[in-house]
Amino acid sequence: MSESSGGGAKDYPILPVTLQADARARQFERAVRQERHPEYAVIIDNESGMVLGDRIRGGRQVIPFTQQQLESMRGRILSHNHPDGWRYPADDPRRPGAGFSDHDARMLADWELVEIRAVTPAYLYRLRPPEDRMSHYHRHIVGRSSWVIKDAVDRAFDLADLHLTNLVAIGMIAPEVYEALINHEAMLRLTKDWGIVYEREVLA
Repeated sequence: MSESSGGGAKDYPILPVTLQADARARQFERAVRQERHPEYAVIIDNESGMVLGDRIRGGRQVIPFTQQQLESMRGRILSHNHPDGWRYPADDPRRPGAGFSDHDARMLADWELVEIRAVTPAYLYRLRPPEDRMSHYHRHIVGRSSWVIKDAVDRAFDLADLHLTNLVAIGMIAPEVYEALINHEAMLRLTKDWGIVYEREVLA
């Protein structure tokens, strides 16, 4: 089951990610989904479905990519895991795991990815550019200064923070729910601003 931007909840694959690239990404995601501490990433060629280089290891919340690795991402897929949810009890709203960070969202545009993916204890998150070449994303985001991209992403997170903080203040949600939702809420706003495609797939 998935929640997708652009018309409500739908169950469909995000295209034009190739079947072979998606299959290779899912193979990696199954392997790292249970990791309790380190983040791992792979760069996948969309046409062949082959992994470029070795699996890249990071810390709990960040992966220090080299400049060569960043440059190799252009036109390709980046998949990685977000293991932080595993440190919470099963009944904690943060256990399913958080979605894309501001850094993840910026990487999509900064390095012109075909798709960025993140797997958590409960979800597979996917973010990709729109196919419409006349979209706001292609006309006003791609190829711009990284500061332009950062400002747009920061604005999405600021609005999400304002909305959820107000809900906490009036007692509608707990602070833990704020932590669980902030990244997802920010991505929903970014999809409206940029016209990008965002999906949160519930994993069995």
